Amino acid sequence: MGWAIAGTLVAAVLVLVLVGMRSGWAGRARRSEALLPALPQVPDDLGEPLTRPLDAVYVSTVSAGDRLDRVVAHGLGLQASATVRVFTTGVLVDRAGVRLFLDPEHLRSVATSAGQAGKMLRDPDALVVLEWAPSAPDDGTGETRGPLASALRMRRSADQEALIAAVDTLLRDSDLDDDRARENDRTPENNRTFENKESR
Repeated sequence: MGWAIAGTLVAAVLVLVLVGMRSGWAGRARRSEALLPALPQVPDDLGEPLTRPLDAVYVSTVSAGDRLDRVVAHGLGLQASATVRVFTTGVLVDRAGVRLFLDPEHLRSVATSAGQAGKMLRDPDALVVLEWAPSAPDDGTGETRGPLASALRMRRSADQEALIAAVDTLLRDSDLDDDRARENDRTPENNRTFENKESR
């Protein structure tokens, strides 16, 4: 009789724990949806490849600055095997059912880390972390959302070096394009100003 009561109590506690975990995950999903209402669109034309397909484990996406604040919306909360490729248009993280595409407009940096939600290791360079900013919501408020950080564990060290180098190139080329665009925007106005002064 005593064993039956103990077994019932243990089962009840386990049910409560599972219900609590499910409720917590659902609440986190709602908060994640607010941070990231939709995944970035994958373009039809990805441009020229900067890397071959690289094998990796997708670890997690978190709020940048808080490596334990996991984003679970749109399947981003689940660790899974992935293939990573870098194109002239951006970085594509491809895994079963979820494709995460980060273009240079939204990518902010690439770095390494010892870990974040889902995997913590001793090696300070164990993970490749892509920091990116979600698009502003289309609600007319102009509100911007905080940056996110997606972590990858590369299968091979050479692939990690190739990924970091390719993303660095992508970001550097994007910065150069932005500089050229700003220069082109300024030049006609400066020329008109000079001409107007001369005409006087």
